[in-house]
Amino acid sequence: MEMADSLEKEKKTVDIFPLGKGKRVLVYLCDLIINFALAFFLFNIAVFPSARSIIHVDEKTSEIASFGTKRDSVLYGNNLLFAVDEEKKASAYFNGSLTNTFTRYSSYFVNDASSDYDVFHNYYITIKNDASSYISVMKSNDKDLSFFDYSGSSPVLKDTYKKEFKPAFDSKDSLGDTAKSHYESFQNNFFLQCYYDMLGDIEKNDLTYGGVSYKTCQNHVNELSNVIDNTIAVSSYISEAMSILLLFLLVPLLGKNSKTVAMLFMKVERVNVYSLKLSRNRDVLLYFIYQVALNLALILFVPLPTVSINLVFGLGVLLPLSLISLGLAVISLFFVLFNSFNRSLSDILTGTILITSDSLDEIYRSKGYKV
Repeated sequence: MEMADSLEKEKKTVDIFPLGKGKRVLVYLCDLIINFALAFFLFNIAVFPSARSIIHVDEKTSEIASFGTKRDSVLYGNNLLFAVDEEKKASAYFNGSLTNTFTRYSSYFVNDASSDYDVFHNYYITIKNDASSYISVMKSNDKDLSFFDYSGSSPVLKDTYKKEFKPAFDSKDSLGDTAKSHYESFQNNFFLQCYYDMLGDIEKNDLTYGGVSYKTCQNHVNELSNVIDNTIAVSSYISEAMSILLLFLLVPLLGKNSKTVAMLFMKVERVNVYSLKLSRNRDVLLYFIYQVALNLALILFVPLPTVSINLVFGLGVLLPLSLISLGLAVISLFFVLFNSFNRSLSDILTGTILITSDSLDEIYRSKGYKV
């Protein structure tokens, strides 16, 4: 009995520390960037090129250009758009023609050029015989700087602005800083807004020239554009799904200790916060769900450079998905910053914690395993 009482198992204390806050955030960021890079590669190399061939994107793009040119011919024919020259009346030159139209519109009010350049008068009064809409549209977009005097029978550019804008039409002179700011506001905040209002009215009520319907052509452009946009969006979803499945499901299931790629490179382990046991394969699916939610933050940029940065914001639900995922990531970041064990939201929900591989080795040594 005395010998039995004297035999006591040696107790060994092992201090295990959670991953530091910075390193915990870095694990997430690395996985996020690796996932984005793979999705970006899949989209541009395999998924979208295949989809592009299936739906004949090049043919649809040519059709869009053709219908766009016919649509714009209605504007040119009705003196609502003025091209730089006759050779530049294709839809590809619309923005250039619109800038030229603004210059001519301004010259009418500043330099008493031809009244034909008052495109809003041409549409609302000459074509529609609707003087009230003409004044209403101008006034609604002329609130900030109040460019026009409406006391007479027709709007007149105020003398202050006439004087300021004169140098814009003199090759030997240039606008001052204040005048330049006002002139840009006249273009962007007044003219373009009025023009978009006018186009909106045309799309709603239609306008024709030479047997061509603006509304019909625009509808064709919209339908074809939607097909291409939807194809790009779906290709983004597929690319992202393939990347996430590979990185956050297959790699953890087939690899060692259910690790993601970032965890492998950074020598990090996920263990149960209470038992300090390694994650099991059957737990991978639960982690996978949270990984999906947290790694969609960059899906918005997967279609680049196929689509310009300005256009990606209009592709399906890519933007909402990115914002939701980013929001969850920010919430998770707050948990890391203010949790005493540096656990993210997904760590807490799964009952796990991240530690270094060296800490795991210490646990094994304390249990008598050879590492």
